[in-house]
Amino acid sequence: MDPDRGVRAAAETSIKPRALITTVVPLRPWIKRAIHSISHSQGERAATSRVYLDSALNIAKSLANQIIQAEELYDRFGISTKLDSLSVGHDWAEHVHVTVQLDDDESDYINLAGFNYDRACLPENEELELYLQSLEKNLPVKRETVADHATMDRHDNGNAESKSAGESFEGADALKKEQKYLQISSAQIQCPDGECVNKYDDPAKENLKRIYYLGLVLYELFTGGEVPPSNLRAIALCESAFVSLSTLTLVNKNSESDKNIPPSHGNNKRHQGQSASSDGDLGLCELSCEYLRLTGIASPICNLILNMLDSVYGDLVGNESYTSMTQVASDLQLMIDKPCKFLRGLDMDKLSAFGLPIQEIEIPREEEFEAIKCCYNRSISGSSEIAIIRGESGTGKSWLAYRVGKFVISGGGLVLIGKFDQMHQTKPFSGKQLSSYIIIINNYHSSRSLFSFLSALASAFDQYCDLLLGSDDDAMVQSIADNLELALGQNVYPLFEMIPKLKNILGKSIDLNEINRDNDFIEIGGNEMLRLSHLISTFIDIISTNSAVSVVLFMDDLQWIDEASLSVLKTALRQKHRKFFFMGCYRDDEISTDPSFWNMKLEDFTKVAGVTATEIKLNCINEETVRTVVSDLLCISPRLVGSLSSVLFGRSKGNVLFFMQLLLLLYRDGMLYLDLGSQRWKWDDDKIVSLKLPDNIAICLSNGIGKLSIEVQLALNTLSMFGASAKLSYLKLLESNLHMRIIEPLKDAEEEGLVTNTKGSFKFCHDRIQEASLNLTEEQYRRINHLAYGKCLVQTALVTNDVDLFFTAVEQINFGGPSAITEHQDYFDMANYNLAAGKRAMSMAEFTSALSFFEHGISFLRDGHWQEHYVFSLEIYELACKSSVASCKNVLALSVFSEQVIKNARTFEDTLEVKLIIIEILAYSDLAEAVENGLSILSKLGEEIPPINQEALDLKQEQSIIEGVSPENLLNYIIMDNAKMLIVMRFLARIQIIAHQCKPELNPLVTRKMLQITISYGLSPQAPLTFAYFGSLIAKLGDLQEGYRYALLAMALVNKLGVLQQMGEVFALVSGIQYYCEPSPAVLEAQIQNETTLISQGDMYWACLNRINYCNNALWVNRDLLSVNKIYSNARVFFKQQEHKLGLAMNAIGHRVVLAVMGRENEAIQIALDNRLPLIRDMPIPSLKRSL
Repeated sequence: MDPDRGVRAAAETSIKPRALITTVVPLRPWIKRAIHSISHSQGERAATSRVYLDSALNIAKSLANQIIQAEELYDRFGISTKLDSLSVGHDWAEHVHVTVQLDDDESDYINLAGFNYDRACLPENEELELYLQSLEKNLPVKRETVADHATMDRHDNGNAESKSAGESFEGADALKKEQKYLQISSAQIQCPDGECVNKYDDPAKENLKRIYYLGLVLYELFTGGEVPPSNLRAIALCESAFVSLSTLTLVNKNSESDKNIPPSHGNNKRHQGQSASSDGDLGLCELSCEYLRLTGIASPICNLILNMLDSVYGDLVGNESYTSMTQVASDLQLMIDKPCKFLRGLDMDKLSAFGLPIQEIEIPREEEFEAIKCCYNRSISGSSEIAIIRGESGTGKSWLAYRVGKFVISGGGLVLIGKFDQMHQTKPFSGKQLSSYIIIINNYHSSRSLFSFLSALASAFDQYCDLLLGSDDDAMVQSIADNLELALGQNVYPLFEMIPKLKNILGKSIDLNEINRDNDFIEIGGNEMLRLSHLISTFIDIISTNSAVSVVLFMDDLQWIDEASLSVLKTALRQKHRKFFFMGCYRDDEISTDPSFWNMKLEDFTKVAGVTATEIKLNCINEETVRTVVSDLLCISPRLVGSLSSVLFGRSKGNVLFFMQLLLLLYRDGMLYLDLGSQRWKWDDDKIVSLKLPDNIAICLSNGIGKLSIEVQLALNTLSMFGASAKLSYLKLLESNLHMRIIEPLKDAEEEGLVTNTKGSFKFCHDRIQEASLNLTEEQYRRINHLAYGKCLVQTALVTNDVDLFFTAVEQINFGGPSAITEHQDYFDMANYNLAAGKRAMSMAEFTSALSFFEHGISFLRDGHWQEHYVFSLEIYELACKSSVASCKNVLALSVFSEQVIKNARTFEDTLEVKLIIIEILAYSDLAEAVENGLSILSKLGEEIPPINQEALDLKQEQSIIEGVSPENLLNYIIMDNAKMLIVMRFLARIQIIAHQCKPELNPLVTRKMLQITISYGLSPQAPLTFAYFGSLIAKLGDLQEGYRYALLAMALVNKLGVLQQMGEVFALVSGIQYYCEPSPAVLEAQIQNETTLISQGDMYWACLNRINYCNNALWVNRDLLSVNKIYSNARVFFKQQEHKLGLAMNAIGHRVVLAVMGRENEAIQIALDNRLPLIRDMPIPSLKRSL
């Protein structure tokens, strides 16, 4: 919340709109009346109350503006005003009048009050005329001039009786009438009649005089009516007094004007101890900032007054005196706009305890902030928009995003935050035995794993579930639970792994370890990853749709994102979520180091995700902004921090993080210090200029951290090894088990502004600080510490079954790597931990992370592991092959791992898992070769496929295979348990799918073989596909109804056996028969439902093929060509989003037909041109062919 909001709101309400009746009141009666009103109602010292200060500041600012306008008239046009007649011998306070607002009125301002010039006497000048018109727009109307306090009272009460300022007021109405005199419209200096000065001997000197005179007025105004000491007023009356302090005791000794000095009405205590000359000289002023503070006036007001009085002789407070009225007006405006910083004074106790509040720094990015606000408002109102903030490191990207987050939260919204962390990543292919195949990637700069991305989301969503559980809105919680179960059904269970507290929302009580996810049946094509993407997208959609508030997802440091994570993100953004907004940040100066990030281009989001992106580019701030930022931080006027800000800008070039660290460096070195006497920050310009400051942020951070105690440095180094943040509980485990001091030193670092402790985690304030802390130790020592931390944490994780701690521990072990190990047994133990972590990641469908864990596990294996740990080696290599394909088809990794399996396997059967994967990948480039290799492997297993002979196909012969076994009996048939037949069925299923595209004549023979094995050995996971193909075959041979019965059996077996990854192909085969057995509208409706189911499973390939069939069938069923055209157009958008080139090409054929029939030939031609794309991408797989 903005701490100044309430103060500013009070100030704004004290200035009413223009259309008001106003009363002009002399300043001194106004002060008395205002002081009395506040004292009566609030019982506090009125002159220091917030209400009075708001009004007094508005009066002071109005007077300063009037003087500025008069000076500008003289400087620009040589025109003097009656204001210039007020000089020596005048008491300015007597001529100040305050315009007070009374009752509302619809009339507008009609004449000028208090500007004191005759327009009829002005020369004709177009520029002057425009200038005067701009001034007159804001001048108040002079309704009536009230000469004294009694007249004010008569106006209020409607009678001729007057009231003294000391009389009490009875009743709320009377009190309200009193307080309305605090509503100030403006204030003016009403000049006496007299000749204007047409020429100044020294205009600059006259300007300083005005500052001094106005300072006397403000002294009286802010002290609540105390007249300035006679010494000061004597100086004001003496023309020759405006020289220097050194001559002040000599001038005006015999001046006649001294005799006319009225007696002081101020507090006489200020003159105690005054040493006046016996000769009657004026002596030095006893005025000091300390005295004004004793009266309760805020230190900034004291400094303002003294710097104004000092403007003519400059020795009271040094070189901080004002040199122009514009400076005075600017400082007054700061007090009005930012009272917490420039009016109330510093919290000396807090600053003395905690030091320079660098964490409170604010960067003025108003234009960028407003752009994101508008984007956010459009997005939650139904528009599909995102915001991307980019810029160099240290330009304030995260700060701007967090400011937007505060805005969202202030409006009742919810902000979920995730951060890509450069340290939370693995080291693929770093093992000794892999070095000849793959380039080793740098340990600390490799690609970001999907696990870390999903962990960031999981943490945010888990917190969201926590908020729901603590919510009083039971209806909303139940609505979210019902909709999740309705939309996902049993598919919600994978989300439990990712978001454990979701179980509490849904009221489920299950043991996740008992969920059966057989890794043998993981879909090679990567459906599991797409499925998880869909689950996340659905979860976001449900919580944003059912939530009463908007939901914002902010992901920081997107430059560390990898292709798999980006795929998940794009899938989530394709959905048009209501009340949902995505915002991300990335460093564009580091994007070239991560080629995969080029997929993050805004064009990619716009075209593929179908959203509009608002890009915010942040540059380093200019010198003026640096001055403003330093001014706000130190609570000192910008005019006084110019030299300091110039040094900071010269070194940092406007990099926010850099100049913040430079400020901290100056503070730690004592160059910037808190002066308790003057109650403000001070520094020595000359010393800072001569100081040798760092030239870049890295050196600056290193120097700053290097000056901390060794204990704090070690704690920071330990924290940095966990990345940008680490849980407090993990650090406490290290403290306890390794006998280290971490927590208390980190609290010291928190006081230095290097880290924060929020929500049970210590977090670095910036990535650069983490990098500097990490570099405190050399890499080899870091490796040793990483390994020690990992071994310490993994034992606790195994005992407590803490999954997050287990992943963190294994990640630390992997950062250590084989080179940190000293005991031989540790090599196998570390590999075993990685195998367990990889299998757990696979169960969560996080195949990119799983692959990384398997790669690390392999890197820990020593020479001879195939002989010493054969079963373990075979398992980890097989799972690495599966993860390679499931995580974006990493063919290069697959070729390395598969070659090792085929080379070291003890039996032919031990190679089958890997060869099945290779055949799947070969199908992407050479369908026929994939089929031939599959048939060759089946032959070696003793399961020959007979030669193709179409004439041999006979309906009765095919039906005889299952004679005596009805579809109803098959639904409850025995389950296959023969290991060899299970792998044979998997090969047959792969061949069946591939042959359907290149050798369809082979399908009946493969179908027959699969059916024979099923009847003989029982139901396998491939049984639904078997009966779907068999039903299709029977239907083609002439028995549609019988074929449809087996097709329905296939559908039932999908659900019974839980083999959802076969659903797409089964749907396609079944719908082909449905067209002949069911009404066409029913078939189209079924296809819509099938597509929804396939998308929920992440099976986008078959979802796209299902959409192709739906479009083509709609063309022949629907006579409304406009509707059909819309169906094809929507499908085209869908295929583009999924980047499905086959779908685009096939869709274009039917769409062109529709457009041609409609007479829209030009559009048909354009679609043809847009879809000249290759249907199948070639893939680099020569090494896989060698493996087979």
